[in-house]
Amino acid sequence: MQVNAVLGPGDEGERLAWRFGGDGIFRLPPEARSDVAIALGHRALVEGDHERAAALLRQGLTTGGFLYDPKTAIVADLLEATRAAGGSADQAGALLQIHTSWLPDRGGVRFPALMARCQALTMAPDEADAAFATAAELTAEGYPVDLARTLLAHARMLRGVGRFGDAETLLERASAVFQGEGLSGWVTHVEMLRTTPPRGLGPLLTATERQIVQMALERRTNSEIAQSLYMSKRSVEQHLTRTFRKLGISRKSQLADLDLSFE
Repeated sequence: MQVNAVLGPGDEGERLAWRFGGDGIFRLPPEARSDVAIALGHRALVEGDHERAAALLRQGLTTGGFLYDPKTAIVADLLEATRAAGGSADQAGALLQIHTSWLPDRGGVRFPALMARCQALTMAPDEADAAFATAAELTAEGYPVDLARTLLAHARMLRGVGRFGDAETLLERASAVFQGEGLSGWVTHVEMLRTTPPRGLGPLLTATERQIVQMALERRTNSEIAQSLYMSKRSVEQHLTRTFRKLGISRKSQLADLDLSFE
């Protein structure tokens, strides 16, 4: 069921959705509901319906079962869906605490990397880089999709704070792995992320950073900006460095290519 859920649109996927969708899940034996909910949660995750994915995965975790994936992998999916749907690091942390009181796969070869990914998903974006790197390094041999899912989760978090350049590198790697494994649904998901242009980046910036960006777009030099804002040239340079990092760019000329609206 879970394999079908991530293969993308097709006869098998449509039969899965028809057979188990809606109220059909409640006609199944209780012990089977967990795995069906998780399979449907994976499908929703692949399709980008993160709120539905989070609800289904949480239902699966609270029902019991887990015939297909270790529980830690399902928790990681739940945390990823929660963060992608707009949930905070604190919310993800609370879910992790609730659902890891007992982990039957704690001794499995996949556990260290999966748990590291879970921990990374409970962190603020500016603190999570090292944790995601650890999760990638710990990925067990023979589980390339675990690596790709870690890269994808990291990239999505980076995109959320405007680090599009860093995210693109990770998405490229993830896409190559998914392609190699024949997971067309995940390939489509990643490629849609890669082709979605940066929009509405203005809210990422502080008031001072927005002022500096506006003056930079007016082709003012750093010295002129410093004089207008009553700060040192060095301070302007430091603000620009932080701004470029947030926006995923490396020079002033790239500012004109971004949507810096505040909607």
